[in-house]
Amino acid sequence: MVSAVLSMLLLTIALVLVISIVYYTWRNGISPLPSSLLLRRQVEQEVKRLSAVQQESGRYGFTGETANAVPSAMHSFRVESISTAADGAEATVRKSIHRRETGKSDGPLIIEAGSGWGTMALHLARYCQSCRVVGIENSVVPLMVSRLLACLPGSHSIKLVHGDMYRYHYEQADLIVCYLFPGAMTRLSPIFREQTRPGTYIISVYFALPDWEAEQVITCRDVHRTRIYIYRTGSRIYNV
Repeated sequence: MVSAVLSMLLLTIALVLVISIVYYTWRNGISPLPSSLLLRRQVEQEVKRLSAVQQESGRYGFTGETANAVPSAMHSFRVESISTAADGAEATVRKSIHRRETGKSDGPLIIEAGSGWGTMALHLARYCQSCRVVGIENSVVPLMVSRLLACLPGSHSIKLVHGDMYRYHYEQADLIVCYLFPGAMTRLSPIFREQTRPGTYIISVYFALPDWEAEQVITCRDVHRTRIYIYRTGSRIYNV
């Protein structure tokens, strides 16, 4: 009797989980797919390269030899100058939120829009240890799995947020990573244009941002020859 009840309970839970995945797949227009190791390593390489470029430009408060001499753990929290008091207060609050989300006061902030099962976000948190990583996902089951995986040793400064990537605030992002689909990129295009600071890098896997001119296009050496598009906000944008 107990065995039958337990079996029914497990079956019910499995059915609920499947229905949840199907529902969010229908709602989002795409199923959450894990990224391949080759793809993750290529994105990791670009994140390290681009964050080094930003660091040299003084984006994180240190440049040149000073940046290399100061460990990331010793970086002090720095609020960038804001043109108005109201904007400054809002930016300070949002940066404070990101500090609480990531548990780290400084270093490049990477936001993955649509983190799915967390494979990309967790990989970046593991191998880009000077960075803070925030993954945004609205599908409950993949988010739960990614949060469980984040509890394993090796994941540093990561927060996986249950939320809508179209409503999230990207003002404090230093790098944004996307592995989505054309419809999502079309919706995110004006959001990124309006919210991101000049010099923010956007790394889009597989699909381009419409009306944007990529600073660089990289072909990954995976079986699909996946393209990775690199954009920098504040550079030339085409409206077509």
